[in-house]
Amino acid sequence: MNKDRRVLEVGMFTGTSTLAMAEIIPEGGKIVCLELEGYLKEWATPFFQKAGVEDKVDVMVGPAGDSIDTLAKQQCEKFDLIFIDADKTGYLGYYNKIMEYDLLSSTGFIIIDNALMKERVYTNELEGTSSSIWCTMATDSIHEC
Repeated sequence: MNKDRRVLEVGMFTGTSTLAMAEIIPEGGKIVCLELEGYLKEWATPFFQKAGVEDKVDVMVGPAGDSIDTLAKQQCEKFDLIFIDADKTGYLGYYNKIMEYDLLSSTGFIIIDNALMKERVYTNELEGTSSSIWCTMATDSIHEC
């Protein structure tokens, strides 16, 4: 992670992961966080300031899908690391937009939080649950990369 200069975090919540990543990315690095709730940006900002990493963190407030659209329209620099940890039902949509807009650098990687259920990868016995999204992603999207 210490070689990653640009990070996209889809879903910041309290900023715990943001702070951990900001502390180890090199100077000049940037974490762009997509957070639905403005009050969470206000809540987390003092912690970023206290840790001395506020210049490495940029929080975009609003629906993550809309923020991804905005990043694409701005033709932003590609990301070395993308961490998806927002509303679980939106994961596939975020992943698809990220890939469609070519936001991931050629040497970058994506981390998807909560990809396991009950310490196991998706199985047929979980069919019909919210975990079925992982089956869809694995069979329809990821293997095409």
